[in-house]
Amino acid sequence: MHRTRQLIEYMREFVRGSYKPVREWQKYPDVLWLTDLPDDRLRRNPDRDRTLLKVAHRPPRPAPVLPEVLVGWVDPEAAATASPEAPPLAESGPGQGWQEDENGDLFEVSEIRREEAPDVLRAYTRWLDTWRKWSEKERANHPYRELHQQLYRMATRIQQDGEEYEAVLGAGLLTVGAARPSARIARHILTAPLILTVNPTDMSITVALAPGDPARMEDSEFLDADAGYSTRLLSPLRDRVDTEGFHPLSRDCQDVLGDWSERAFGTDRAVAFHRGWGRPPADPALPVPTLGFAPAIILRQRGQGALVHFYDGIANRLAQPGAIAPLGLAQLLYQLEAEDRRVWGTAAGSRDVPPALGPDPLFPLLSNEAQREVLRRLQTDTGVVVQGPPGTGKTHTIANLVCALLADGKRVLVTSEKGQALKVLRQQLPPELRNLCVLQGDRRQDGSNDLEQSVRALSQLSATQSTERLDVRIKSHEALRSELSDTRARLRDEVRAIREAEWYEHLDVAPGYRGRLAEIVEAVAAGAPKYDWMPALPASAPREPSLSQDEAQRLLGLVSRHGAGVLDEHAARCPDPADFVPPVLFEEAVNALDAAVRACAASASDALAVELADGGDELLATLVGLLDAAEHALQSEGLPGDPAAWPPEEWTTRALQDGMAGRRQQLWEGVRQASARAEGVQSALQDMPFAVLDVPDLALAEESRLIAAGKDLEQYLRGGGKLRKFAPRPVQKEAQVLLRECRVDGRLPSTPDEIAALVAHLAARQCVRQLNERWKSVDAPEAEGSTQVALSELLDRVPTLRAVDGFTQSVRTLHEVLLKARIKATVRTAQQWDDVRTSANGAERLLRAREAKERLRSISEQLPRPDARGVAELAEVHRAVTARDPRAYSAAIDSLTEAFHREADRREARKLLDRLSEDHPELARRFAESPTEAVWETRLVNLDCAWAWRQARTFQDTMLKRGREAKLEGELEAVETQLRKTVTQLAADRALYHCLDRMTAGQKQALSAYASATANAGKGMTALGKRHLKAARSAMRDARAAVPAWVMPIKQVAEMIDPEPDAFDVVIVDEASQVGLDGLMLLWLAPRIIVVGDDKQCVPFYTGGKHERLNELLDSLLPHLTDWQRDGLSPKSNLYDLLSARFSETIRLTEHFRCMPEIIKWSSAQFYPDNELVPLRQYGADRLRPLEVVHVHEGHCEGRRETLVNRPEAERIVAKLQELAEDEVYAKRSFGVIVLRSGHQTRLLENLIDTRIDSSIQERHNIRVGTAEQFQGDERDVILLSLVVDADNTRALTGQGDGRRFNVAASRARDQMWLFTSVTPDQLRSRDLRHSLLTYMQAPPELQGTSPSLSAVSPDEQCEPFESLFEQRVFRRIKERGYHVVPQWKVSGKRIDLVVVGETARLAVECDGSPYHSTPDQIRDDYERERELRRAGWQFWRIRSSEFALSPEDSLTPLWKRLDALGIRPGVTEDAQGDSGSTWVPIEMDDADLTNDELDAMLDGDASVSLEGA
Repeated sequence: MHRTRQLIEYMREFVRGSYKPVREWQKYPDVLWLTDLPDDRLRRNPDRDRTLLKVAHRPPRPAPVLPEVLVGWVDPEAAATASPEAPPLAESGPGQGWQEDENGDLFEVSEIRREEAPDVLRAYTRWLDTWRKWSEKERANHPYRELHQQLYRMATRIQQDGEEYEAVLGAGLLTVGAARPSARIARHILTAPLILTVNPTDMSITVALAPGDPARMEDSEFLDADAGYSTRLLSPLRDRVDTEGFHPLSRDCQDVLGDWSERAFGTDRAVAFHRGWGRPPADPALPVPTLGFAPAIILRQRGQGALVHFYDGIANRLAQPGAIAPLGLAQLLYQLEAEDRRVWGTAAGSRDVPPALGPDPLFPLLSNEAQREVLRRLQTDTGVVVQGPPGTGKTHTIANLVCALLADGKRVLVTSEKGQALKVLRQQLPPELRNLCVLQGDRRQDGSNDLEQSVRALSQLSATQSTERLDVRIKSHEALRSELSDTRARLRDEVRAIREAEWYEHLDVAPGYRGRLAEIVEAVAAGAPKYDWMPALPASAPREPSLSQDEAQRLLGLVSRHGAGVLDEHAARCPDPADFVPPVLFEEAVNALDAAVRACAASASDALAVELADGGDELLATLVGLLDAAEHALQSEGLPGDPAAWPPEEWTTRALQDGMAGRRQQLWEGVRQASARAEGVQSALQDMPFAVLDVPDLALAEESRLIAAGKDLEQYLRGGGKLRKFAPRPVQKEAQVLLRECRVDGRLPSTPDEIAALVAHLAARQCVRQLNERWKSVDAPEAEGSTQVALSELLDRVPTLRAVDGFTQSVRTLHEVLLKARIKATVRTAQQWDDVRTSANGAERLLRAREAKERLRSISEQLPRPDARGVAELAEVHRAVTARDPRAYSAAIDSLTEAFHREADRREARKLLDRLSEDHPELARRFAESPTEAVWETRLVNLDCAWAWRQARTFQDTMLKRGREAKLEGELEAVETQLRKTVTQLAADRALYHCLDRMTAGQKQALSAYASATANAGKGMTALGKRHLKAARSAMRDARAAVPAWVMPIKQVAEMIDPEPDAFDVVIVDEASQVGLDGLMLLWLAPRIIVVGDDKQCVPFYTGGKHERLNELLDSLLPHLTDWQRDGLSPKSNLYDLLSARFSETIRLTEHFRCMPEIIKWSSAQFYPDNELVPLRQYGADRLRPLEVVHVHEGHCEGRRETLVNRPEAERIVAKLQELAEDEVYAKRSFGVIVLRSGHQTRLLENLIDTRIDSSIQERHNIRVGTAEQFQGDERDVILLSLVVDADNTRALTGQGDGRRFNVAASRARDQMWLFTSVTPDQLRSRDLRHSLLTYMQAPPELQGTSPSLSAVSPDEQCEPFESLFEQRVFRRIKERGYHVVPQWKVSGKRIDLVVVGETARLAVECDGSPYHSTPDQIRDDYERERELRRAGWQFWRIRSSEFALSPEDSLTPLWKRLDALGIRPGVTEDAQGDSGSTWVPIEMDDADLTNDELDAMLDGDASVSLEGA
């Protein structure tokens, strides 16, 4: 725990050190002063409502077209510019006229004066009027257009980087001058969050105050005591700001600012306050504070306040008594093995980290092996590190993990440094699970909407769903899933079997048929003449006919003997007599019935016996058992069971009578209790070693006192006490009678054992007296004689009394059973007892009679019923049974036996035919139609051989059935689709079940309250509406704990989540390489963590400075850590690298889905040479050319380092954007511009785009400009890269830091990547990353082969790159039809035999029969890889060598149909981009971790390369 506290203390200092507050408004990314608005509408009604501005989009209108007649008379540039001055008409212009020369001769000229061109003057006058109206309107719209552009730029920045930037309304501009510029202050002290909304329909922009977020004072963030600032008098103002919620533009706000100006620097130093909207005048060099109202809309970076508070919260919880260091942080401080991590104590106090998932995790989305490995690793360890290079499906992987975790009832947090990837993540979740997963972005933009939707959905679900109904649905889904999984496995096996058929050694097709498919086909063809008569076997036919060869001969013999009629199914039916009851048993049943009837003649009149018999066997068995138990109890002590034999004078008789009647039970209970005590006393006496005990007679009271005194004396002596002759102790005095008047074996007692013997004797005498009294009370004689004799005699009665008790208990139970059975019989007297015994015996006889009668009835019912088609002898049997005549029955059975034998041959023939029919109905039918034909004698003799031949023929037809594999693939695809839907629904229902099951009553109430409050709040403008909104927010805080999954950037985590240890079960971090050391707070929130990132992509750069001080602090706080452990906690570290060192087994994703292969190949080869990426992007021949290079010859740089810009290159990029936006080919594509150098070039491009490209076009194409760091986690269809540098600024980029930036930049484009360069390769060093990228894009290596010509591919001689003649022949057939087909297409570590390329699609053609597909392992691997490629979108069609050899045209007919269905037509040519002679190879990079920009920043003396925080 101490180490954990020290770590958190270090992190608190680290986070505080990384926060550098802004002190001057000029350092904000953008500021819009409200005093500079084009009109004063806002100033007239500043606090009317939350909406401050609504700015319409006013696109520039083109100038009026210059008439053709004015061409050459008016300057086109002036005509296209809206200015106060009208474009002048030239003094002269083009036209035909005449002039005199010096000799007075006329000559024709092409330029005339305007006085000579009246048509020009008239046209100019008309055009000028239109132009002036246009210019006036354009000049009026210009300030609104500039305002719109500025707000649109702010809104776009927030939309793209909402987790980093925010918009606020600032009021109260404080200006404090200083001689040193870095000490100056010019910043607003009061801010209110804003929402900037762009309407996608009309591009209007609305600026409004964020609901629910009041203004806040920020003075303490940038002021300190050194400037005279004091918070002592400001607390009331802060409370007023927090509670009143006034409008920031209202007079109330100005009043607060005025009060602040009088208190902030003490009562003796008032600050001049200006209430105007303009910035107040102030001298920047004088340290005089000035405060002005000066409202402004500010775009700024978010601060670190929430992170600081979060780490403070962690520290507070660790300081509490009994706090436990959570596993997430502990594994950073200790070198724990996986087993140690699993048994680490959690905050809940358990000693074992619970399993991440149950035994049956659900992946509703498609997944590959690497993604499934993440789940398996998570089951066995508490941390999983996933390396996800660009475009390898990280988001898809995380979405699948979230679904599986939610379905298992886990609470999940998914986070990243930026929010862009998280937005995409939630959209990839199945809709059924989306409401359980909240995307919490900036709540002031759109983050709260998603939370509200999820809480609203949870409210509805908690009110309408129940765990009971969900449990029923879950079980239904699980059953369906199991069924579909079995079907999928079966279909996959069938598909694999078809592919193996060509090369597989079929060992057991049918008896006598084995080998390869071709060999089986030959054997079938050879047997056809002899066995072709055998009809097709039914699907249920056995492997061999159940009719043996001898049985077939027998059937033929019966037909020969009796003719065809022997097979007549209408022959008389005769049941087998052996199935009937034998005559002997029938006679026994009749005799038994007669005897039982006679035996129960007397009982029939016994009403109780009849009633008992009607109660059934179970009741009677219970009663008889109780009767027997009662008699057994008496007999065990020699007492008679018959009440008549009970001696009336004996106490036992009275005890029995009292027990049955329930009399004197308290007296008898007294006897039992006294007897029990006496038994204990007698046992004690028997253990005494003394022969003679002499005790005088005493009164009962004296005896009791003496017993107690004796026990005390015994205890005293055993405790070490001694008897005293003089001054005896009180305990000795109390027992003087024992010590003086009693003798033990003739001696006065003196030892503890002797005292104990006397006490036991006294107790026995007392027991005898008590027992005699008890027995006397029940009229039993007293015992006489000595104490021991009397005691023995009295105790001899105990076993007899217990037997009486057993009897009585059985009788009482019997009585209760009768009452329960509603039988009116009482057992309270001996006579009643005897009557019940008698009636029970009678009831048994009645039941035996009924059973005998039932047996005969059963025999009758089991007899087959005679009918018109049966033998007549069966009716005689029925008559004998009805008459209960054993002799007649025996005679009838004999007659039936004779009839049975008479029909034997007929039955046998029919049975044989029926057996044949069961196996093969059609064969049996054909035989029955003409059984006497001679041909059957030869056919049935070879029945086994014909049967096997037909089986082999069926196998052959099945294996060679056209379209069978396609049909199976279709069925398999349908089953997999249904299975995914079922798994999705199952996961959703399981997740909802766990959510509702875990939901507390308070959370349910909060959900209900939230729904009610939001419904009543309306727009929240009225006082009551605001009250409802406040109630809704309160309910939201309580209800959000019910949300099972949160998706939010790390800064929102710090704002929204309470710092409770292990608040989640699993934390998933996306783009973890961009998460700095401040992300260690995530390890506090869950015992398990999954980090997904890439050490080859951009990492954070610590912006707070003070590296050395932090390193010293780390060394002092955590000295026990090794050097490499401390290095992982240094300011430059990131979460991915840190956890990669702790969990060394990294899972790597290699399948790339985003970019065209030519685009991603550079990153793959340059940065992942040991595990290159596998591009799986699908495309047709109509794709864009993936790589384009533009050399800006006139490009040159201005400025240096951070201020370096290349305006010509920027101009060319913007011109290209304009060109692409006008091209229909790019109409639906998004654009991005990535600057490969931080600094002013990005801002230059933004300004040029804002000026030259209308915001509606920017919105339509989602145009974004930024650095590689800003684009990480984002993508566009088309990316334009700017190298920026010129020949004079080419310091080589060779380090790992620059490599990460280039890797990100070169992997953002889906369809096309442009590179704009002002340098040529020879102006760059060969080891420069820019040289590597430029030379690659100019001449990329060939990725796929080309399509050979027909003449280059022989049908008879194998040639490269084909693997078999079969492939070559198929290729030629396809090529002959004019298709573009490429052999040996490389993808995902394998080669596809042939790929047919169309305009918009491709089809993979696999040739089954090629050597590559020959072994079972190859076939299985080929099949599994094909499934993976199908998952990635590939379409496959397969052709088999046996089918092609049989009929090439017929075998290819389905291919032509498939190509046509996919829209793949002949005549397509693909413009493949790649040079087979390219010499490009990746460069080797050094280990420098800083980027070139970071080095520049450090050279300038600034440890930060990012914008300063707010």
